Amino acid sequence: LDEQCITVDENDNPLRPESKRFCHSAETLTLHRAFSVFLFTKNREMIVQKRAAQKMTFPSVWTNACCSHPLWNEHEMCTDNNNIGIRRAAKRKLCHELGIDSDYVDIDQMKIIGRFLYKAMSDENWGEYEIDYVIVIRDFDPRQIDLNLEEVEAIAFISSMEELNEILKMMHTVWARANAIFAFMLSVLSALTFCVFLSTVWLPNSAPVTLSANNIRVKSFVDYASEGSRSDVVMAELNIKVDVAPIFNWNVKEIFLFLVAEYSTPKAPLNQIVLWDKVVRRGEWYTIHEESITPKYYFMDDGTNLLNHKNVTLVMRWNVVPNAGYLAMAQGEGQYRIEFPSSYYSGRF
Repeated sequence: LDEQCITVDENDNPLRPESKRFCHSAETLTLHRAFSVFLFTKNREMIVQKRAAQKMTFPSVWTNACCSHPLWNEHEMCTDNNNIGIRRAAKRKLCHELGIDSDYVDIDQMKIIGRFLYKAMSDENWGEYEIDYVIVIRDFDPRQIDLNLEEVEAIAFISSMEELNEILKMMHTVWARANAIFAFMLSVLSALTFCVFLSTVWLPNSAPVTLSANNIRVKSFVDYASEGSRSDVVMAELNIKVDVAPIFNWNVKEIFLFLVAEYSTPKAPLNQIVLWDKVVRRGEWYTIHEESITPKYYFMDDGTNLLNHKNVTLVMRWNVVPNAGYLAMAQGEGQYRIEFPSSYYSGRF
């Protein structure tokens, strides 16, 4: 919508650049330069397109092969050589909307047969007010078309007035109106969803956390997955207390909490292992108070780096899953530092 159209007077003299939004808004509807491309196959069939439902003006309407606007730049404003600027713009949009390879589109094959001024409203918000150049391309090979579905919903081949009338009748059926209403509703819902996201994006996602661990044991075992080398595994009793109720605003669907042990080794400055996790859904009990629980997942390190380790930190983090918006990550306010024993545990976990 920010593309700069060429506003003109009724004699097609350029006046100033204005955005596509400005030129087509009902409040600022402004005369601008445009073009309409008519494609004909070798069998004398005319190719028509059905505009995509999300188009700003005339969504889901059948029209000629390609309609658009040249832009306010030297390349597309040039009027020399039979308005080559208009034909350059037509080539650009044929490639964009119909997916035609640019090497196949020859502007010398484009014939400008005239121009006309028209004004039409799409709805109460958007309309067209254009001096429209009519461009004809003959003997076009439709196999070159690879539709951009964001621009064009479908194409059809018209070989008679009867077929054209059938297409025009389809534009005014109950189903066509229902499709337009549905597309409008989707736009409204998208806007409302974005507003929901904005209403909560700046709210805090953190909360106080109390963590501790006791009865810590380190055991060495043969790791056959690592060619028989030995690895350390830790078992402990965890204590977790956190209240996530303040995080649950009206846009939060659920919170995924996970307890992470962080430590360093000679080979890696930061190692992170998830020991425990839990999903708290809206409407459930928001206060978590776990005492002397065993980790859900093994605390294992490749090698003998855990024995006598003096700085292992427990950190609680969580993902806030929204109804609308992005997945936020937060960290609890509070950590717990662990010192591992200096001798291996010889019993069974």
